[in-house]
Amino acid sequence: MPQSRQTPISDDQLARLHQAALVRLHTDGLDGASLNAILADAGVSKGWFYYHYQDKVDLLLSLVDAVLARFTARVGRPSEAADARAFWRNMEAWFRQVLEMARADPDAVLLLRSLMAARGEGRVAAHIERTRERSGHLVGDLLAEGGRLGAFRDDLDADLLVHLALGLLEGGDRYLADRLAGMDDAAVAAFAEQMMAALRRLAAAPEVVA
Repeated sequence: MPQSRQTPISDDQLARLHQAALVRLHTDGLDGASLNAILADAGVSKGWFYYHYQDKVDLLLSLVDAVLARFTARVGRPSEAADARAFWRNMEAWFRQVLEMARADPDAVLLLRSLMAARGEGRVAAHIERTRERSGHLVGDLLAEGGRLGAFRDDLDADLLVHLALGLLEGGDRYLADRLAGMDDAAVAAFAEQMMAALRRLAAAPEVVA
């Protein structure tokens, strides 16, 4: 049983382990990546690994959190808008920027693909749900801002709207998992436009959709 990472892992140990895991995931995929090979590449023992982690899936989730934290710090938030239509224009521009940054980050693309491939595993599904809940705070903040501008429909409960929006975005993640790395600028822009059109039809006030 791992010790829930109560004993701190040094930055050097964690960096070596994450880098070794990423290299193996890139070359061998999640199923083919050998834990023994990852540990050998990182120069850490099995005893050390199992003290801190449960198994390879636990390591994957640790990687996801590290890359997500790095990525989230870079993407920021959409620009402030003066009215409802500007809010949706800014959302599309921000979403396109997020996609372009993700495409330029091979680790993010790899982990998205690995996470989607392993989502049937119980811990992975639970982790995705926790990530969605954290994302829900950003979505909730955007709903509050858009609400002040009259950008969103008001005939649905706000929490329901958040869950529906997150479900749509998760569907986009699944679609992108095997496609993002091969998309060019035009394809990224088209996908961002299509996703925002779908999100507007789902969540926007009628006068904004029209």
